Amino acid sequence: MKFKCLIAALIAAIVSVTAVSADAVNIDDSASLSASASEVVISSDKALADILSSYSGNVVIKGTTGSEKLTLASEVSLSENLKLENLVLSGSSTIYANGYTLEVASNVTSDSRLNVYGGKKSSALTGNTNIVLLGGLYQTVYGGGNGGAVNGNTNVVLGGNANAGDGINDDSSNISPCYVYGGGNNAKVTGKTNVTLEGNAVTKYLVGAGYNSNGTATDTNIYINGGKVMNVYAGGRNTTLTNCNTHVTMTGGTAEAIFGGSESASVTGNTYVTIKGGEVTRRLYTGCYNNADSKIFSLSWASTNNHVIGTTNLTLYPGAKLATGSGLSGTNAINKGVFSGSRIKSQPSDEKNTIIYMNNSYSSLSGKIGEKGTLHKSDFKSFANYVVKVAEGGAVYGTSTPGTIYIEPDEGNYGLVGGSGAYINANASISGTAEVTFKKNFAVNNATAKASENNVTVSVNFDAANVTSEKNPCLYAVVFDEKGNCIAKDNIVTTSDMTSKTFDL
Repeated sequence: MKFKCLIAALIAAIVSVTAVSADAVNIDDSASLSASASEVVISSDKALADILSSYSGNVVIKGTTGSEKLTLASEVSLSENLKLENLVLSGSSTIYANGYTLEVASNVTSDSRLNVYGGKKSSALTGNTNIVLLGGLYQTVYGGGNGGAVNGNTNVVLGGNANAGDGINDDSSNISPCYVYGGGNNAKVTGKTNVTLEGNAVTKYLVGAGYNSNGTATDTNIYINGGKVMNVYAGGRNTTLTNCNTHVTMTGGTAEAIFGGSESASVTGNTYVTIKGGEVTRRLYTGCYNNADSKIFSLSWASTNNHVIGTTNLTLYPGAKLATGSGLSGTNAINKGVFSGSRIKSQPSDEKNTIIYMNNSYSSLSGKIGEKGTLHKSDFKSFANYVVKVAEGGAVYGTSTPGTIYIEPDEGNYGLVGGSGAYINANASISGTAEVTFKKNFAVNNATAKASENNVTVSVNFDAANVTSEKNPCLYAVVFDEKGNCIAKDNIVTTSDMTSKTFDL
């Protein structure tokens, strides 16, 4: 009889998970229109209003050669999902998606810049919004409404070839005039805002919330996976945010400046900036922006005190390219570097800041912290209250509580702070500079089994620290016959620091 031997480790654990990381929201543009959508193929110039008046459901409009013009009225209000492909969008227009999905394919071009709202004009929308812009030219894009709230989540994707030909160098004539907001224009969003930049898209601004005094949100998320952007504000513009957490996650692309907070306004809440890849050419702040008159040989701060009333958290990975100076010219290089906290003269007492260096990146990235520009080195400051050096073997997240981090080891590991403790998906208190390392908790390193006609001898080498003090943790050896039937099993109760066991079934 032939035998198979299976070695399994079982340590039961009940864990409370409170990680504060956010997952990107991806819109599947191939599935957002229903299968019953009407497809309209045009071979000559047409007006959008004429086509939509003939259909009551979802519509896909395609050009034959890509040169066909689809003329837009000065204001377009959708009453169905709409997808545009292989066309030239003609005319300056403001499009209100009214909560329906609007998709513009990467093979669409424009002869004028468009304004797009995911929500409604002057009235509230209950539900989510979905805007996917992969082609064409844009002046402003709002996930929310124009004077009307969105009682739901907003989703904006700017990718593909959107704003082709635009640049982000403000010394050049082709600087992009496009502003992209996750929120609304003087209109709140009661749920989450999700803004994604990808592909070869270009924009001047990415803003997590909205614009003007009522452009608020409760949770903002900006994902930079590609493309180029001059300024990123995970908060809002000219709008004070309360009870709002903001997030920026960068894995690719190029940004000249990133702020975890708002432009010229405060945020009451917490900010999370995570840089896993991509390039930040000029500056990165985890807090808010305050204006300064940065003359060449003198600097005068504005009288404002915009900052984060809460915690700011910066997480850096080895792949991050920071304060590279690429493409900068003139006075753009004056304020360059990575800064923990707000761009402000001195640190406010109610803003606490943490920097987390992941995967042994402290040695390579810590030198990027602080002013790296040509002047005013004493005026632009980084205000880190806590610095965390993290080894490989797990993840560490900032939290809303000052001096507290969340430790999430890889499977089979546990975390230590300063060489002590045992953290598995748990909060840990820190002060000043802390080091987080990881060790194996329970893992089978190798196992061998020798079978004869009458017995099986099993030898197992494993780590069994049992740092969570689980009761009766066991190592099991199970023998199956060639048909998958269990014919024998044995177990041994493991103890802390045990590393090997040989037993005969």
